Amino acid sequence: MIKAPLPPNASNHHSKLEAFERLEAVRKENKREIDFNKERSGAMHKNMVLLIDTNILLNYLTNRDDLSSQPSREIVRMCATGECTGYIAFHTLSTIWYVLRKWDMKKGG
Repeated sequence: MIKAPLPPNASNHHSKLEAFERLEAVRKENKREIDFNKERSGAMHKNMVLLIDTNILLNYLTNRDDLSSQPSREIVRMCATGECTGYIAFHTLSTIWYVLRKWDMKKGG
């Protein structure tokens, strides 16, 4: 991963813009293209924490057949196997209950 070094007289109160400028200076100094696959791979070795959207869980629970169904299954699999830690918002529980109840009624249950 690329890390921008702090100047010797730096404090912890740098703005995000200053941090970005330092990182951009390091990138230009190195004059190399960023290998995003390598960066993503390095990030995947760390324990990633996800806030899982309600729709991701609904796609998984209802087996929706659309473009987002495979990524939804992959996210749930990664959480189940411990590759990452998944969290949901508190209101997701009531939303899922409401949607699944309506979904079950439409299916005749």
